[in-house]
Amino acid sequence: MSSLNYNSIIKVPFTMEPYMFKFEGNPISRITHKSLIHKIKENELGTAISFGEIPSDILFKILKKINTYQKKWDIYQKFKLEIEGLNNEILSSKMIISLLSLQIEEDIGIIHDGKLIAGYFASPTNWNPLEKKDLSLVDIHKPVADNKKLLRAMKSMPLAICGNHMFCRHIWTIAPTDNMSMHPKYKDKWKKPEKINDLFLRVETQTTVPIIKNSTALFLIKINIIPLIEVFKTHRNLITNSINSMSEDILTYKNLHDIKTIINQTVGEVYV
Repeated sequence: MSSLNYNSIIKVPFTMEPYMFKFEGNPISRITHKSLIHKIKENELGTAISFGEIPSDILFKILKKINTYQKKWDIYQKFKLEIEGLNNEILSSKMIISLLSLQIEEDIGIIHDGKLIAGYFASPTNWNPLEKKDLSLVDIHKPVADNKKLLRAMKSMPLAICGNHMFCRHIWTIAPTDNMSMHPKYKDKWKKPEKINDLFLRVETQTTVPIIKNSTALFLIKINIIPLIEVFKTHRNLITNSINSMSEDILTYKNLHDIKTIINQTVGEVYV
């Protein structure tokens, strides 16, 4: 059973405007066996994307911050020697971020001076992380449909997320696969959905953690995937009304035209 609050995640009418809220919990989850296998598999296939080099002083600060939330792992001590080895060219910072990602559930991005300078992404949703390297938050979101309010928010986002608070937002879509990764390379491999049982609610939880005031933040993405038929038992009207309020541009951007048809064909059916 998912602990997600669908009523706060799914809006009617649908909007691309980001709903960011202050977050005061633990942003880091210890990796599950299922996610570890997924990340190892994506590493082998080359669809887990790791990029960027960052200074060792920023790496130290990131690990210390993570340690404040997961002290019993002692990740700081675990990677301390590896980071010190950067000066001896033992490991690259990109490799260290990749190794760190195998310890936690979330994908990792590092925002520095308003740009995505490094990260490890094993579970992207219809985007190629390599294409976003060194782009500003505004440029990263330019391809998004109906993006006027979104881009306006992204202009002020870098200072906000590098301030005194963590922030969180949720992004949802309906997917024809329960695969954790929806890298564009996989698009042609997905079976065309025909019925509600072929669909899944996919929710990205994006959390930002300030690392260096006014300059650097950790950007974390956690994926939840729930069979849509399970969500329909309690929230069918919410999802149906939201998807029916989407513009044609958003439906195209999210590949939801056929899925919208399937959802509306379920009117009158009972799910218990």
